[in-house]
Amino acid sequence: MSGRVDIFIEWGLQLIQCFLDEAPPYFLQLSEGADDGKEPDFLPDGRLGRRQVYLGARSLASEVVVHQLNALVDQVLLILASWILPPEWAHTADAMSRSRKQLLRALEERYGVNVADLPGWSQVERLREDANSLKHRGGESLPETGPGGLISTQRADIGAETLQKGVEEVRRWLLALWNTTEGAKSTASSNHWLQPPAP
Repeated sequence: MSGRVDIFIEWGLQLIQCFLDEAPPYFLQLSEGADDGKEPDFLPDGRLGRRQVYLGARSLASEVVVHQLNALVDQVLLILASWILPPEWAHTADAMSRSRKQLLRALEERYGVNVADLPGWSQVERLREDANSLKHRGGESLPETGPGGLISTQRADIGAETLQKGVEEVRRWLLALWNTTEGAKSTASSNHWLQPPAP
């Protein structure tokens, strides 16, 4: 029996897509309803008015999509890598804490694939950078020195179109990775979706 990680990928993306479709628009709608001129954006006691709270919640919902897409990539890489490395590798705290770079290297060496050549890679990398910037720096990228010595940063893009593209490109890349690695051994009738494929 072979593992159906492609189904696991689709399940994860279905949930993320549903959240993206429903949560940010919901908070935007609430913010528009609160924009009735009766309450200021910033209250005298220092708290936010309802409209600003709803707009902030919309941003938080959008950030969740970035983090969950990035986490799904890491989950799939860990599943695939745990199948091809010695059994003891996947059953220690150190093994479960391997970096994405280490997981990718293991898969590249085992299957002779360059992950950066698979469709969707640039968006996967951008999501990783955005997730890190949101987690550690409030959405700011690390400073870069440009022409003339000017230092610049970028903000994580959590707009609806960018997030929708992220869902689509993560799907493309993960499924391409799956089809290039263990997916080639998969059978359509397998029900053991997360078990390692038979040799």
